[in-house]
Amino acid sequence: GFRKSAKKYIYHGECKLVFVKELEKRACKKLTCILLENRLRGKSMSISVPFTSKQLEALNNTLSILPDSRKVKGIRHRYRAIIAIAICAVLSSAKSFIEIGEWASSLNQNQLKRFKTYYDRKKRAFVPPSESCIRRTLQASSAETIDGLLGDWLANFVTNDDASAIAVDG
Repeated sequence: GFRKSAKKYIYHGECKLVFVKELEKRACKKLTCILLENRLRGKSMSISVPFTSKQLEALNNTLSILPDSRKVKGIRHRYRAIIAIAICAVLSSAKSFIEIGEWASSLNQNQLKRFKTYYDRKKRAFVPPSESCIRRTLQASSAETIDGLLGDWLANFVTNDDASAIAVDG
């Protein structure tokens, strides 16, 4: 090891002992992953759906013109539902695919029904799309087209007598 003397570090050759206790299982793996979980980042994300049923229905209608380029085999979730969930998650401060997946999995049954997600008859429940499903769908989608439709949808909320404006980035 080294010790500091004035402004210099001097080698003294003694090994330093460092004692570490993991306070959480697999802490090293969690802390060295590419994206930290929300709770480890100290950031809170709004889980509530900040839109009314009427606004979500308008979003669904706006997204209806998007072409679904996915292969028919294995599709569970509606394309529009995945895109709508991703949009609302991002507007609720989600910044990554993982956060969008976490946001989707935290929705309750009523919210999932409003997004028109897949209904599993065996479980008798609406099922949110997984992070990998959301990621694959968004990566295969046209960002420019979705951005244009999102702008049109948000413009419906601003009236001519309203002095405020909505700015959306990214």
